[in-house]
Amino acid sequence: MHRRTLLHLGASLAAFPLLPDAAHADECGKPRTDLTRIDARVGTNHGHLFQVHLDDIKACVEKTYDLTGTAGHPHAITLTPDDFRKLGAGEILRAPCSREGGHIHRLLVRCAPAEEPPERVNVCQIQIGGKDDHELIIPAAHIADPQDRSYEVQGISPHGHGLRLTADHFRKLVAGEQLALRTAPSEGHSHVVFIRYARPAKAPEEATPPGKPTPPGPPASPSPAP
Repeated sequence: MHRRTLLHLGASLAAFPLLPDAAHADECGKPRTDLTRIDARVGTNHGHLFQVHLDDIKACVEKTYDLTGTAGHPHAITLTPDDFRKLGAGEILRAPCSREGGHIHRLLVRCAPAEEPPERVNVCQIQIGGKDDHELIIPAAHIADPQDRSYEVQGISPHGHGLRLTADHFRKLVAGEQLALRTAPSEGHSHVVFIRYARPAKAPEEATPPGKPTPPGPPASPSPAP
């Protein structure tokens, strides 16, 4: 056999075992191992319930969810195998439910780790004007390191808005001031965002652990003579 043919065959055999592993990351029914819970939300909710289970992601079969809950009227949404594949890969799915009673709800569902990473933990009290179900997360690291930063204000909504905070804004938050900032326009509108830093409460004084004897107090004063 020609030397070039042997080299080509050897390269093909060496590459072959890699193909299943490369496809596994995008395979339906096998979510990432670090994703162990489901975050499913209903925007502007009035009693609806959206429950997606990790077993649904693993089954990877088209499924329709009844969102009625305690609302007294139904809504539904159907997730496809492709939706489950994306969820298992860590993507966020945003979609509207069925229209009932003259309205719809925006929905968000994602696979999440057991504990959110620090960059997804908000340390500020935030109110966003309007009814677009937007969300803004400002993590502790941004408060501790004041510098100009840009944010995407999105949340459950299918569209987002840009928001710029300067280093001076962060210093004002730490000083206890409330910010009122306007987002960049999107979809022909913008929003006013109110931000206040939720300073963590001081830890209480350490109590005596259970089972540990209480330290003796000062000796009692002698009783006065009669």
